[in-house]
Amino acid sequence: MPRSWRYHALVTQHDAQGRPEVRGIFSLSQIARQLGLALQLPEAAGSFAEIEAALAG
Repeated sequence: MPRSWRYHALVTQHDAQGRPEVRGIFSLSQIARQLGLALQLPEAAGSFAEIEAALAG
């Protein structure tokens, strides 16, 4: 199955009881285009070991 490699930003806000709620989701590539910036994203991890190494680094 091909990967689309799409990246999004999830926007949250706390409700009256202090619980987070989703307020929106934005395409990072669209934001970069609108700002005239080049989007440089890290390589995706291929395993849990790679995630662990990145967090420990």
